[in-house]
Amino acid sequence: MTSPIRSAKEVSVQLQVSEKTETTSKSFGKNILIGIFSGVSVVPFVQPMIFFKNRMQSAAPQEMKVVFSIKKPQVLYRGGKSFASSFAPVIAIQTAVNGVLAKKWDPIAAAATSGAISAIAVCPFEGIMIQQQKTGQNFWTTVKNMQSSYGVCSFYRAFLSTSIREGSFSAAYLGVAPKLTKKLQSEGYNYWVSQYVAGILAGTVAAVVSQPFDTHKTQQQQGLAERHSLVNLFSKGNAMLGLRWRIAMISTATIVMSIMQETITEKLNC
Repeated sequence: MTSPIRSAKEVSVQLQVSEKTETTSKSFGKNILIGIFSGVSVVPFVQPMIFFKNRMQSAAPQEMKVVFSIKKPQVLYRGGKSFASSFAPVIAIQTAVNGVLAKKWDPIAAAATSGAISAIAVCPFEGIMIQQQKTGQNFWTTVKNMQSSYGVCSFYRAFLSTSIREGSFSAAYLGVAPKLTKKLQSEGYNYWVSQYVAGILAGTVAAVVSQPFDTHKTQQQQGLAERHSLVNLFSKGNAMLGLRWRIAMISTATIVMSIMQETITEKLNC
């Protein structure tokens, strides 16, 4: 016969597990929402920077001047829908996974890992966007052409480089920037100065560290019939192509998303 005391203890444990599971589920769902909204908010700011970065990384040296001779501003947002459709869920994945891992891991390690995992979603959509920027075709025509000409594997071309790049990016805006912002505020700097300085510093470091991998990824996805290696990038002096645009892009994204994620979190907690 079951003891009433033991039965009460079992019920208490079950309730605690149930409450913990419910809390974790709500937290995970909240982080997904935060990621989606913050991801969408940054796209209009960084899309033109991504366009110029990609053009500089894929253009031959003698064609560099052509990159800046664009007369139609809307061209800067070519492939923007593809990018937005991937960036929002990618940031949602990064934010949600980071929310789980950061409870047990070092914050920066958790952020970097969440970024690396998100490459599963990033790689195909960015490959499509880069092909759209190259050909000017719409989303579905680009997908059809990639599939028929190069097969399913073309959507995951340069996956490892994408994974390393996303890990660096996530470490910047989810790991380093928040810690640096708090540090600056504790030393007397106001909120906005802290956010801007932290975003620029974290974004610059992340961009420099991961730039060779981003250049390799772009060239691999731009020339689907060609082979590119990191060794050749360094030997030809092309590993850092587009670095200035990428520093601007990551710094802007880090600042905007840090502010948006903090603001949205406060609203959801009301």
